[in-house]
Amino acid sequence: MSSDEKIDSTSGETPADGLEAFVPQFITDRESDFNKIRQYIEDENFHEIKKIGHNWKGFSRPYGFAKLGVIGLEIEKTAIDEDKAATASLVDKAATYINSKK
Repeated sequence: MSSDEKIDSTSGETPADGLEAFVPQFITDRESDFNKIRQYIEDENFHEIKKIGHNWKGFSRPYGFAKLGVIGLEIEKTAIDEDKAATASLVDKAATYINSKK
């Protein structure tokens, strides 16, 4: 099952009450994470990549980004496997997803 199939189109895709005002900063912070992960891939710093993926998995849904949480789990797994290509592909997928939500 792909990450797209793991969540339906409405589940967790709207911010929880009271978090709406924080969504723009959430997006900015994730864009910074994308750049960090890309650098960590070059540096082969899979420990830091794993931490970012783990964090996304835990806090994305309340801000209305459930799919990013699923991608975060996948990034965490590819970091454990030290799979640079798969991790890079997932970062691109996450960036496309975030851009679609702007």
